[in-house]
Amino acid sequence: MRYRELFTVEVLHDYFADHKARSILFTPTPDCEKVMTGAGLRIKSFGNKLYVIVRTEDDLEPFQPLPQPGLLSFYMQSGDGDFFQYSNLPLNGASGSRFYFQNTEAAVVDGIKYLHGLHPVFDNSKAYTVGQFVMSPAGECHECLVNLAPGTSSLGNAAHWHQVGKVAYVDQAHSQTFTGTVTNVPVSPAAAQVTVEVFGRNDTDLQLNQLRHSQTWVYEAPVSTQAVSFAGLPEGLYKLRINGVDHLRYYTADRLSADNIGLIQIFTNDTVPADYRLLDATGQFRSPVFTIRMAPVSPLWQYVARTGAVKKVYDEAAGGIEFEPAGRFAFRSKLPVRLQEKPYDKIALEFNSSDPLDPAQKIDIKKLSVPGYRNKRTVRKDDTDYPISEIYLNY
Repeated sequence: MRYRELFTVEVLHDYFADHKARSILFTPTPDCEKVMTGAGLRIKSFGNKLYVIVRTEDDLEPFQPLPQPGLLSFYMQSGDGDFFQYSNLPLNGASGSRFYFQNTEAAVVDGIKYLHGLHPVFDNSKAYTVGQFVMSPAGECHECLVNLAPGTSSLGNAAHWHQVGKVAYVDQAHSQTFTGTVTNVPVSPAAAQVTVEVFGRNDTDLQLNQLRHSQTWVYEAPVSTQAVSFAGLPEGLYKLRINGVDHLRYYTADRLSADNIGLIQIFTNDTVPADYRLLDATGQFRSPVFTIRMAPVSPLWQYVARTGAVKKVYDEAAGGIEFEPAGRFAFRSKLPVRLQEKPYDKIALEFNSSDPLDPAQKIDIKKLSVPGYRNKRTVRKDDTDYPISEIYLNY
């Protein structure tokens, strides 16, 4: 009896030079452990990858059929206390939201099978915020550098957008609110009569279209929130329709730790998109590799000098980072700049302590250290809140 890979999940992080996320842990849910035991599955985790392996006799197909329909769920955690500091992620471990990854939607970019949906294609009629991602019609990902009102930009404007390649990142659209047995849901507009419909996943097409519960409440005065109970329902993702308005909630009895990044759900059904199926039409292994990719944070870079002898901070590279004065002895990048593990070595400063100023005594000090993720804070600039990373100079 041998084992073969049924599927692999790799977690990438573009802060690191090798793009491999660090200190990632994978834990099957209690229900998943039961399914794996019954189906002859095991998990192995090495570095940034989760491997799910299965018993086989011929290396062509599983020794016993996979459950149909079937679901394998794994919590993904970070063992790195700085994870959220260097990541461009719209949540933190203390929030009630977690990321939700699944193989029910096709999201292939440059041959990579992502477990999170693709970014929307840029639309000049929409507003965008700092750190948001969009795709070009050609499939290139771009990161927004400034808040943009509708009709004020194009992807070709380097002062507004940073092109990062044919990739897709985890972002706000891939998060869900995780809740216990009871959750409070907004009622908008406020109403004295509230109808709640709870839809679960349909085992056939995996859509949230199976009505599990429906109830109407009548109050003496309009209410703006409604409590919804999941009592008697299995754990999972649900669509709550409140007076015709849909909200998503993931119900779990598990208490999520602060280092929990999210939940990975792999469906064994043959109704998932073809590229995301675990077996082919004949029941033989496809052994797909699924990917979760995260972006590094892009703060403003700021250098704070000790004296006024530092006249400017600049980038030696042509077309590089532009700096501007930002208060007494401070120099700040005009636009956000990605933090990366491999340090950038083209930042320099101009030093001149002569008084009166003598240009002939100017000294250029090169290869300055670059800001890191541990000295981050928030600064307001041009009516926009930016993360900012500082470094203090001994000049």
